[in-house]
Amino acid sequence: LFLGLTALVQLAVGLTSWRTPLVRTYAVLLIFATLLTFGMNGPIYGVLYEWWPGFGGLRVPSRAGHILTLCAAVLVAQGLTLITGRFRRPYVRWVICGVTVALAAEYATGASRLVALNHKAPHVYTWLAAQGDVVVLEYPVPTPHSLPGKEAMYQWLSTFHWRPLVNGYSGNYPRSYIRLLRELRRFPDERAIRALVQRRVRLVIVHV
Repeated sequence: LFLGLTALVQLAVGLTSWRTPLVRTYAVLLIFATLLTFGMNGPIYGVLYEWWPGFGGLRVPSRAGHILTLCAAVLVAQGLTLITGRFRRPYVRWVICGVTVALAAEYATGASRLVALNHKAPHVYTWLAAQGDVVVLEYPVPTPHSLPGKEAMYQWLSTFHWRPLVNGYSGNYPRSYIRLLRELRRFPDERAIRALVQRRVRLVIVHV
């Protein structure tokens, strides 16, 4: 959610015109969106989750950051307007060019690292596809604090067999799944086996 120092300076300048209705409105929206991004760790999302119909269907609270960014863009533009207003007309273009270069330098990122995926099904998944409607667990599973771990890869591999899979990848993890991860910490002890039986797991694929 970090906007960069250049944008934050412009935003701060934009907030100096607080008495302007436009600035005041977007500043309030920005604060509201920022608090939403904290999800259950913030003071607003939990209340809306409990009392606002349909709000519990939001999958990723942090995506309120998009609203934050849009509001910030308006305030940054207001700040740039105030900054350029302090310069004579011949120098305005240079100021805008300087700000643009500073923003581009801050937002520059390296090339994304892509992972090559094998489009040919490993033998175990070819075999699994013929086993009927059995519930499967891929192991090892991540700890609650290291999610998502390899859950996304397990979900990708499930497209080779389409059996019901206990593992899953999402922006939000239900409490029941967090509890299962804790129960599987010492797999294959009695507690872990009991947890899998309760969830009707018939097969466990162990990656070594």
